[in-house]
Amino acid sequence: MLPEDPAARSRLRKASRELLRKAYPEYDDEQVEREVEAAEKRVELSGDPGAFAAVTPPPGTLIDDAAPVERKAWSRPLRAAVATVVLAGALVLMALFVEQTAGTSVRAQGIWGLVAAAVACAVLVYTTHQHAQQERLLSCRVRIDAPFSVDRGRHVSLDSDGIPITDAGIIVARVKNTGRERIESDDYVTPLSLHFPGRRLVSLDVTESEPQNLATLVADLPDLRAVPGEDRVTLPAVRLKPDASFKVVIVLQGSGGGAKVEGRLRDGRITTQETKRRTGPYTPLWAGLTVIFLTGALTAFLLPPVDRPANLACVRDTLALSGSTAFASTAAKLAGAYETLCPGSVVRLSTRGSLAGLQQLNSAPDERLLALSDVKAPPEFASLRSTDLAVIPFAVVAHKARKISNLTTHQVINIFSGRLTNWKDITGEDHPIHVVARNTDSGTRKTLEARLGVQADLSATSENCREPRQPGDSAVICERTSTADVIAAVATDEYAIGYSDIASALQSSSVQPLAIDNVGVAELTADTADVLRLRYRFWAVERIYRTAGADAAGTLAAAFLEYLRTDEAAEVMRQFRYLPCTDAKVAELCAG
Repeated sequence: MLPEDPAARSRLRKASRELLRKAYPEYDDEQVEREVEAAEKRVELSGDPGAFAAVTPPPGTLIDDAAPVERKAWSRPLRAAVATVVLAGALVLMALFVEQTAGTSVRAQGIWGLVAAAVACAVLVYTTHQHAQQERLLSCRVRIDAPFSVDRGRHVSLDSDGIPITDAGIIVARVKNTGRERIESDDYVTPLSLHFPGRRLVSLDVTESEPQNLATLVADLPDLRAVPGEDRVTLPAVRLKPDASFKVVIVLQGSGGGAKVEGRLRDGRITTQETKRRTGPYTPLWAGLTVIFLTGALTAFLLPPVDRPANLACVRDTLALSGSTAFASTAAKLAGAYETLCPGSVVRLSTRGSLAGLQQLNSAPDERLLALSDVKAPPEFASLRSTDLAVIPFAVVAHKARKISNLTTHQVINIFSGRLTNWKDITGEDHPIHVVARNTDSGTRKTLEARLGVQADLSATSENCREPRQPGDSAVICERTSTADVIAAVATDEYAIGYSDIASALQSSSVQPLAIDNVGVAELTADTADVLRLRYRFWAVERIYRTAGADAAGTLAAAFLEYLRTDEAAEVMRQFRYLPCTDAKVAELCAG
């Protein structure tokens, strides 16, 4: 109850004014006085237990039932897991794209810069998203504010309680929870109200709600204040779930002057715009993908080279590489890196085997052609010049279904010479061994024969690598033209065995490289140069051959050969488990 003493009431009103001015500095004197009067009325009503007896507010469960059905979405942990997987995959793909696009020139800083920028932006996006998700957002948009319009020569005459109204206007406003958080009754710091200065209320109707019965519930709430003759409508502090909405239609005496939306929300805001949700449940995912791809593009195209080889020579021309299929993946990576460092230079790759490449170069000498070979050129190619590139470790490969991890040198010789033909002599399984060999143009095959002592004149006995051409043949031996073909054949046949460079074998999930005499991938990784020198014989030196004209200054061949001797090119070779001949510990092997 308010005090009866006028002086006490005056002091209370003064204190209320001071509090309101400090809490809401944007309020003018008229608004402050209005809030003071409203506070006094609420205090007076609170002292009368029967003040609201005539109107019983609807229970909260009824309002909840009237709210729109919330759209089902994946649970937050599941969305987070999916987003993490997708973003991680996108980050990996973009890193590969940058590396392929920019080669080694941005590897040190560009890739890590991409990762750091993507992570930082992802954190920022997630933080902003969480803030937006937790913000309460109530839209009160005045969609119509106009006088009644009629045809020329006619007029409108309304009446209110028998009093004619000749200057009638109408306001239509839509109230909607456009946020993702539910708005509770106690979230209204000050009530949502519509103020129309200079005009007077005639009537108010709540209509067109979503769902339909919400309008009736809002109209029945006791704190809806719509008194004819006043210049303000105060809407009730109604509980609204996301997407719940209703429309108010207000008839006024007087037109023009506009309508002001007033009110405050706790941890949120009231807007007069048709505000959409600024973020949805998958906003971080789309934003993260956008950040990753934009950052990747900037890294690939705008970041200046940070590890460009000193004195790199660039020549605008076209160069062809042919020969060894074992070195094909590495050669493609090196060619792409050089093209990135030297725009306008084109290095094309076509590998059909070491001997085929040497024959092509020898039969048609061309300063714009280089041949890769993992076997030393025979005497008939003596006119060609060579540069040692790297030592390539090879391995015997088998399908992962075979329960075997090691072979002796004697077993390898007998298998690929066609004398050991059944798995029962190795693993105990009674099934023919399907040997997948390379053709006679292959440098890898020449290495197997020369370094391990495999029979050199053995012919193929099968086309499909599973059955012999002649029923009487005991050995099943087929030939393939490239390393990739050998890996593919072994990967699809659990009884097959073949050979390839170790890097290619490790790239297949269905193929396993076997140790020879208990020396395998683990031992080779530990100290490859010493192991190859002392304990492992299945390896070769990759060389690149050229004609005398290719050494001429100003040719793309000479510039590319010089690039192959740089530390950046050596790092690419190491990624494929090859040992660059520029390393001091490997130089002896390359010269042997």
